[in-house]
Amino acid sequence: MNKNFILATVLGLSLSLGTTLANAEKLPAPDGPIKPPCNCDCKCDCGCDHHKGHHHGYHKGHHPCPPHKKHNHELENKLNLTEEQKVKAKEIRMQGREELKPIIDELRVKKEKIREIKDSTLSEKEKASQIEAQRKEIISLREQADKIREKNMAQFEEILTAEQKTEFNKFKQEMKAKHEAFKKQMEQKRQQKMQPQPTTAPEEK
Repeated sequence: MNKNFILATVLGLSLSLGTTLANAEKLPAPDGPIKPPCNCDCKCDCGCDHHKGHHHGYHKGHHPCPPHKKHNHELENKLNLTEEQKVKAKEIRMQGREELKPIIDELRVKKEKIREIKDSTLSEKEKASQIEAQRKEIISLREQADKIREKNMAQFEEILTAEQKTEFNKFKQEMKAKHEAFKKQMEQKRQQKMQPQPTTAPEEK
């Protein structure tokens, strides 16, 4: 189970109730696509600043808002937050987002740098060396982001009552179970794609 993924997911949902610290996602692996938090100018309370309609398929034109908004309302209902708690949660979310922004920006720069290295005329050995250096820096940035999420998670839990904390822990377990199910489903699809496709014999004339 990827602890940091669940941490980011729960934190994104919990602090959002108006919504994202990381759009409910963990920062991607060093060799995966590095994406910034969803940025849009719609009215869905997703916590974004400026989205131009090219992120993950939502917020294009008048399309429905992303599913994390539904989860935010679900969590809000589960915890039965007071108006004061909602205000504090939003403050924590905004603070976390501001702290994460320079890290996300730097991650994008590092990823672009890796692309440039791959497309360069350097020798394969030199490419591998420079890419490895960039990936080490990416790992360090991810660790910084995880620390910010952990800090903000603790801040959020501090505003909850004992009863709310119990419900919140249940919610985290639900998210963990859903993530495990999703991982299993994706692995099954990956295995299916790897299986050789049956070939059909040409028709005899």
